[in-house]
Amino acid sequence: MPLHHKWYSAVVCTAAVCLPLISAAQTSTPANVPATAGQQQVPVTVTQKPSPAEAVSSPIQSLGTGAQSAQLGGTKVHGTISDPDGYPIPGATVNLTPSKGNGISATAGADGSYSLSVAPGLYTIVVSMKGFSSYSATGVKIPAVAATTLDAKLKVGETTQVINVDASAVQVSVDPDNNASAMILSGKDLDALSDDPDELSSELSALAGPSAGPNGGQIYVDGFTGGQLPPKSSIREIRINQNPFSAQYDKLGYGRIEVFTKPGTDKLHGQFQTNYNPSQFNTANPLISSNTYQAPYHTLFIFGSITGPLSKWASFSIGGSHRDIQDLGITNGTIYTTAAGSITPCSPGATGCITTGLTVATKTPQSRTDFTPRVDLALGANNVLTIRYQFNQNDQNNQGISGFVLPSAGYNETSQSNIVQISDTQTLSAHVINETRFEYEREHTATTPFSTAANIMVSGAFTTGGYTGQYSSDHQDHFEVQNYTSVQLKKNFLRFGGRLRTTREAISSYAGSNGAFTYSSIGNYASATPTLSQFSRTVINTPVTKFTLADVGLYAEDDWKPMSNLTISYGVRYEIQNHLSSSNNVAPRLSFAYGVGDPKKPVVVLRGGYGIFYDRFGQSNILNTLRYNGQNQQIYTLTNPTNCTPTLPISATNCAASSTTGSTQYSTAGNLRTAYVQQFALGADRNLGKIGTMSVNYIHSLGLHQLAIQNASCGILAVGQTCGTTGTLNDQYFSQGAFHQNQLMLNGRVQTTKWLSIFGFYMLNSARGNASGAGSFVSTPGNLNADIGRTTYDVRQRAFVMGSITLPKFISVSPFIIAQSGNPVNILEGQDVNKDGVFNDRPYLVADGTPNSVKYAGCGSFLSRTASNANAATMSIAPINDCSGPAQFTTNVRVTKTFGFGGSKNKTDVQSGGDGGPGQGGPPPGGGRGGSRGGGGSRGGGPGGMMGGGGASTGQKYNLAVGFQVMNLFNNHDYSSPVGIISSPNFGQSTQLAGGTYTGNNSLQRISVQASFNF
Repeated sequence: MPLHHKWYSAVVCTAAVCLPLISAAQTSTPANVPATAGQQQVPVTVTQKPSPAEAVSSPIQSLGTGAQSAQLGGTKVHGTISDPDGYPIPGATVNLTPSKGNGISATAGADGSYSLSVAPGLYTIVVSMKGFSSYSATGVKIPAVAATTLDAKLKVGETTQVINVDASAVQVSVDPDNNASAMILSGKDLDALSDDPDELSSELSALAGPSAGPNGGQIYVDGFTGGQLPPKSSIREIRINQNPFSAQYDKLGYGRIEVFTKPGTDKLHGQFQTNYNPSQFNTANPLISSNTYQAPYHTLFIFGSITGPLSKWASFSIGGSHRDIQDLGITNGTIYTTAAGSITPCSPGATGCITTGLTVATKTPQSRTDFTPRVDLALGANNVLTIRYQFNQNDQNNQGISGFVLPSAGYNETSQSNIVQISDTQTLSAHVINETRFEYEREHTATTPFSTAANIMVSGAFTTGGYTGQYSSDHQDHFEVQNYTSVQLKKNFLRFGGRLRTTREAISSYAGSNGAFTYSSIGNYASATPTLSQFSRTVINTPVTKFTLADVGLYAEDDWKPMSNLTISYGVRYEIQNHLSSSNNVAPRLSFAYGVGDPKKPVVVLRGGYGIFYDRFGQSNILNTLRYNGQNQQIYTLTNPTNCTPTLPISATNCAASSTTGSTQYSTAGNLRTAYVQQFALGADRNLGKIGTMSVNYIHSLGLHQLAIQNASCGILAVGQTCGTTGTLNDQYFSQGAFHQNQLMLNGRVQTTKWLSIFGFYMLNSARGNASGAGSFVSTPGNLNADIGRTTYDVRQRAFVMGSITLPKFISVSPFIIAQSGNPVNILEGQDVNKDGVFNDRPYLVADGTPNSVKYAGCGSFLSRTASNANAATMSIAPINDCSGPAQFTTNVRVTKTFGFGGSKNKTDVQSGGDGGPGQGGPPPGGGRGGSRGGGGSRGGGPGGMMGGGGASTGQKYNLAVGFQVMNLFNNHDYSSPVGIISSPNFGQSTQLAGGTYTGNNSLQRISVQASFNF
C-alpha cells in the first residue's frame, strides 16, 4: 500500500544530502543513463514509493532470495523484474555496484520482487536472467530517500538491450490517491500556466472546474489553507481534484487545489526571470471609444529563487518576486452632466444638463513584493523539520474604479502579511509516521478613500461621490495547527488526525458614515424624483470590532485493500466552530476503486464515492452581526425621501435629522445551523493503450441548510406584496436554502511521444436551487420559493486543454486553451419594489413587443413592475438567473528557446535533459532536467528542476531561456456578463472585458516577453 499523499511535501534528509520525498502516486526516473560499451538499453521503470515500513532508521536487510547482506541503513532499493507482458521473472539477479567499494546483489523471489539496501550515490546496475536479455547501465543515481523502487522489464531471447527509462508509463490504479480525474502538474506541465500568482490562481481554479455549491473550491499551500499563492518558480508540484472523498479535508474534493513548494537541494542552483508586458504589445480594448484617452500601461514581473545546502544535515531555498503593475480601470456608463466628455455629474434635477454616454480609463497602479526563505533540517534519522517564512507587501492605488464607478469614488489600499510555517515529520516506527504542522499569519490592511462626500449610485448608469467603505484598518492574526498520523498495515492504511484554526480580527471601520444615495434610474436622477430612491447612512458609535473565529476538524479513515484490484476507503470527519450553535456536524465518507481485468494492471478502474461536506459560517458574516448589532454601529435608511437629496458639492447633512426614523441591524436566526453538501460520484478510469488515460465521472450534489439573508422584519411576503415595516429592520442570516447540482466530467491525458503531452477536461453542469450563499439576499422575504431557479454557479459547459511540446534545438511550446458557456444573468428592476431595503427585485417576463418592455437578446422581454399595465395581475415575475452572458474562449501559448553555455555538466546531467522531468522531456540532450537529480514532472515526481517557466536544460552549466507568452492568441472577443438592470441605458450590453483567465482589464490580447537565467 503506497504512502499517503500528505507526505509529498515532506523532505528526507541524510548526512550527505537533502532531497524531496516523492509521493506514492508519482514515478521518478533517474537519467536516461548511458549503457556500457557494446550494449543497448532495456525499458526500466523507476518508481520512488516510500512507505511507513520503508521510512525507518533501523537497518533494512536484503529480502531477495539468496541476496548478500545489505549495508546497514541507506536507501532501500526494491522492485519487480518482469517480462514484456508484465509477468514476473523469478530468479532474476540484480547487481548494484558503486564507483568505489564492493557491489551488492539480490535475487528476485517467486513474485519477481527483490529488495536490497545501499548507500546513496552513483551505481552501475545489471539485471540478468537466463533466456532473457540482460542490461548494464552506469551512472544510475540512488537518491538519499528512505526507499526507491526500480522495476525492470527484460526482453526475451535478446543479447543486447536498451535501457529506456520511462517512468511516464500510463497506468490506471485502484489507489484512492491515483484517480485519473486528478491533475498533477510539475516540471514542464507548469510552463503553460501564468507566472503571475494572481493569474495563476485564476487559471488553477479554471483547471479544477466548478466545485459544487456556492462556495467553490479551496487552495492549500503546503497543506495550509488561506495562504498566499507563491510565485511559480517556488512551486514544486500542484495537485488538483485528487482523492475527492478523503475525510482529511473539509471542503469538497472536486475543486480542491494543493500546491507544494520546493525544498532545498544538495547542490547550489538558482533561477532568475523577468517578464514584461507593455501596452504596445497588446490589442486595443474594443469597449473604449476612439476619442477616449487611454494612458500607457505595463506589467513588469521580476522573480527568482536560489537553493542549496547549508550543511550535511540542512538545506535552504529562497524565493522572491516584485511586480510593478501599471494597469487601467475602465468606467463605462451613462452620466447626467453639462456636456459630452465631462465626468462631473450635475445635481439631481439641475437644468441645462444632458444624459450622455461615459467612458473613462483611469490609471490603477499596483506594487507587489514577496520574499520566501525556507530551511529543511534533518533532526536525526527519523525526524525532518521544515521552516518556511513568507512576506507579502501589496500597495494598490485608485482601486474600485471600473464598471459604473467614477474616479471620485475610488480609494487606495495597502496590505502586508507575514507568514511562518513549521512542519515536523517523524518516523515513529516501521509502520507509523506522524506529521505536525503549525502556521501563524499576521495581516494588516488599510483603506483610504479619495473623498468623504456622500456616495451617489444610479442603478445601471454611474456611481460618484465618496467611497462607501471610507477609512478602515484591519488587523488579523491567523493560527493553524495540524497533526496527522498514518499507519501501514498489511491490507489497511490508516490515517487520523485533526486541525485547529483560529483567526482573530480587529477592524476599525467608518464604512457608510458618509451616507449613500441610491436612484433607480438615470431618468429618476435627472428629474430629482424622490420616489423609488433611497438614502442610507451608518452612525458609528464604536468604530472598532474585535472577535475570534475558531474551528476544529477531526478525522479518521482507512484504505482497505481486501484484494489486489479492490480498495475500499471509509472514514468520518467531525467539525465544530464558535459563533454557531450547530454541533452535530458529522461527515461520513465512503469510496471504492475496483480494477477490471488483470488484477495487477487493470485496464479499467471503476470508482464511486459518497460524502458529506460542511461549510463554515464565514468571518465576514460574523463581522456583520457584531458590527451592526444595533449598538456598535447603526444603519439608518430612508426610502423615497422628500427632503433628502444631494447637491454638489455632495452633502448629506440635510438628511441627518430625518434618518433617525429606523435602523437596520444584522442577526442570525435562532435555528441557524451549518450548511452542508451531500455528494455522490460514480465513474470509470481507463487506459488508452500505452499513450494515456481517460476518466468519466457523474457527480450529483445536494446542498441542504444553505445560507442566505433576508429582511426578517417583513415577515412572510407573497410575490407582489410590499413590506410595510418601519422602525428597526432585521437583516437576518438563516439556513433554509437548498440546491441540487449534476455534473458530468470527462478527463483525459495523452502522451504520444516524449515530446508531446496533452491533458484536459470537459464538464457538463446543471445547478438549480433557491439560495446562492450567505451574502445573497432573497428577493421576497420569507418566501424562498420565489427564487427557485438557476443558481449563480449554473455554467452549463466548461472545457480546457493544456499541453507541453518539446521541439528540437531546445525549443518548448506550452498551449493552454479554455472555454465556457455564458454565466447566468439575473434580470433586475434596479429599484426596491417590495420595500425590504434591497434593490434585487425582478421585473415581469412578458411577450416580445409588449409596450414599455425591454428585450434581452436570446432570453426574452421584460417590463417594470411599476409600469402602468392593466394585465399586471396576470403577469409572471421573471425567473431568477434566467438569462445567460456571452460564451468565452481563449488560447494562451508560451514559446521558449534555451541557450546553454559554461561547459557541460556530468553525463548524468546531460542525459537527464530539461525541466520536463521523467517521461516528459525531449530526446537527449533535451527533455527533463529532473532525471538523476530526483526532480520530475507530473508523472515523475520531485521538484522538476529550477526552470519554473523558463525552458529546457541544454546539459550546460548555465542556461539562458528567452521567449514570449501570448494571452488570447486568436484575439477572441470575451466580454463580461451584460448589464441586467432594465432601467439602465446599457441594459443587455457588456461594459467590461471578461478578465480573469480570458482577457486583461485593458486589452483582448496580451503579449509578454520573458528571459530566464538558470544555473
